[in-house]
Amino acid sequence: MEKIYIDTNVFLVFLKKEEGFDSAKETLKNIALGKNKGFISPFTLHELLWVLEKERVSYEKAMSALDFAIHHPNLSLLTPSTNTFYSALDIKRKKGLKIVDSLHVAIMLENDIKKIASFDPDFDKAGVERVP
Repeated sequence: MEKIYIDTNVFLVFLKKEEGFDSAKETLKNIALGKNKGFISPFTLHELLWVLEKERVSYEKAMSALDFAIHHPNLSLLTPSTNTFYSALDIKRKKGLKIVDSLHVAIMLENDIKKIASFDPDFDKAGVERVP
């Protein structure tokens, strides 16, 4: 079973049925079926809630997404440490990523996760493998 960190935009593309929907659906389906082990962090949940509230997505749809993200047995919530923040600042300085993307990469590296499911090409310069 492959370990894959799930970027917020995968959930958003799926929920909003935007371009890339089929890829996002396949990623989440493979996690739901146990083909891959998915990982998220509190940063993912924060971004997801923030965007859903900002874009006025229905409460039911938002809660359904959060329920899947928090409770699915094949999707684990990783807890950042103090070192996560130091690592993220270093990644931001060296790779030029936004701080939230640097936090995602830092928590991935701390947990030996080498792949990220994301539509954000900024991750290509982060030293992790981006998969659609």
